[in-house]
Amino acid sequence: MAKGTLNKPREKQCYLCGKSFLQVSCKGSSFCSTSCRNKSKISNDLEYKFNRLCNSAKNRAKIKSLPFDLTVKYLLDLYEEQEGLCALTSVAFDFEPHSRKSVANKDTISLDRIEPDMGYTKENVRLVTFQVNCAKGFYTDEEFYEMCANALRNRM
Repeated sequence: MAKGTLNKPREKQCYLCGKSFLQVSCKGSSFCSTSCRNKSKISNDLEYKFNRLCNSAKNRAKIKSLPFDLTVKYLLDLYEEQEGLCALTSVAFDFEPHSRKSVANKDTISLDRIEPDMGYTKENVRLVTFQVNCAKGFYTDEEFYEMCANALRNRM
C-alpha cells in the first residue's frame, strides 16, 4: 500500500457539487475533484477575486499606458462601501460561475472606469456587474443612461 492512502476508501460527499466520491487519501479532501476545489476557492474567497480583478486592471493599464493606483484592500473597501451591489443598477453581485465555462456570469463583479479615457485610479473606478460594464463599454454614464432609456421606450 502506498504511503498516505487509506486501507479502505471512504465514501464522502463533495462540499461544492454534492457528488459522492471515494476518499482514498489520508488528507481527507472535501472535494470530488481538483476542479471543484478550485471553483470553491474562486467562488468563496473575496480577497482572491479582488486580487485577480486588481491584477487584470494593472495589466490593462500597463498595456494602454494608463495611470494605476488601485490595491486589493481599496477594492475590498469599495465593495463594502457599495454593500456588495452594482454601482449603477444596485443588483447584488453573483460570484457563481456561468454554466458554460467560457461565458462570464452577467452579474459577476467587474471594474468600471467612470471616465473611460482615464486610468484605473481610486477616483475613477467603481464596481459594476459584467453585464453593465459590457453595455456601458467606452461610453460616459450619460450616454449609457440615454441608451437604456431608448431601449425602455422602445419596449413599451
